[in-house]
Amino acid sequence: MKTSTAKSWLSAILSTAVLAIGVAVPAFAHDDDGKIRDRQKPYRGPGWREVDGKPIEGSVAGTFDSNGVLLRSWLPLANLSAAATSANSCWGYVAPNGSEFAIIGLSDGTAFVDITNPGASVLKAFVAGPTSLWRDVRTYGTTCYAASEGGGGIQVINISRLHIDGTVGLAGSVTAPTTTTAATHTLAIDEVSGFLYRAGGGANGIRIYDLNANPLAPAYVGTWTPVYVHELQIKTFTSGPNAGRQIAFCCGGANSGNVNTGLYIVDVTNKSNPIQLAYISYPGARYCHQGWLDEQGKYFYINDELDEGATVTTTTTIIIDVTSLAAPTYAGSFTNGNPAIGHNLFVRGQKLYEANYRSGFRVFDLAADRLNPPEVAFFDTY
Repeated sequence: MKTSTAKSWLSAILSTAVLAIGVAVPAFAHDDDGKIRDRQKPYRGPGWREVDGKPIEGSVAGTFDSNGVLLRSWLPLANLSAAATSANSCWGYVAPNGSEFAIIGLSDGTAFVDITNPGASVLKAFVAGPTSLWRDVRTYGTTCYAASEGGGGIQVINISRLHIDGTVGLAGSVTAPTTTTAATHTLAIDEVSGFLYRAGGGANGIRIYDLNANPLAPAYVGTWTPVYVHELQIKTFTSGPNAGRQIAFCCGGANSGNVNTGLYIVDVTNKSNPIQLAYISYPGARYCHQGWLDEQGKYFYINDELDEGATVTTTTTIIIDVTSLAAPTYAGSFTNGNPAIGHNLFVRGQKLYEANYRSGFRVFDLAADRLNPPEVAFFDTY
């Protein structure tokens, strides 16, 4: 990826540790959403920074349970926005000069944190947005896209000067198509083909935008609406039997994702005529929340947000073999034995990085076993 690296994802997760509390926002997302059900008060104390490469003695940060992960800095919620009541998501951005930034979705907007020196991370910029418990951000080149279930469409933010003088500029917003809701739950970008995908927010399917002509003014080019899509990953295949095809791996289902929940594989090469190639569910499915492909494009790993405590007892990650896009198969699941809810994961290289409700950040080694990867590191923010 041009704008995200394993280092920036990892630094983003460890540089900002905040816990969510409910706010008065439109209740989209999905029925029984755990982020509402399991609301936690945000931490209001001091954070953590290194001084001359050495941790400050006596900080509460030293009490976090961890293995194989070193905390370099921690900006609590109040350090990101005085008015924010929650934070929910982050994304990594690598500037043209190599500087690294964590972009944080807050209840009242988007924060941009310089993490180039991980031990001295610092807030550089903030862009206000509609109030929402959920805000998702993605980057393409020197443009950031932020969207929430508070409405207002997709905010388009120019970050070309972020690494120069710490400033960003709101270039506008994208609300097309006007026939559907202006709220959004998640965003996805295919950086190979240059298209932005918008999902959720009370509307079915995905809405597609072309970033190639002008990333600051994306053009709406198509949609796919048979089922609700909660989150998705887009992959342009550059080799093999699917070379040239742009495929959307969509986590969702009918009735806001609660019925026929699972993985929907959609060919979006032709934006005016996306074609569903397959649908597959898995044992114990409750709410197919999010997932990511391995680097080989063979396995798709899924977090089900409602299965823990219902159909399974410990944090369970589901594996779907997508070797055949038209006939995917259930390949199994694995667990680290914790009772926490599995929420979001990403794969970079041979590591799977997973963020879970009450067991924090977990790292699994796919090189050892892609069907039952051992947990090799963790940092428990809870």
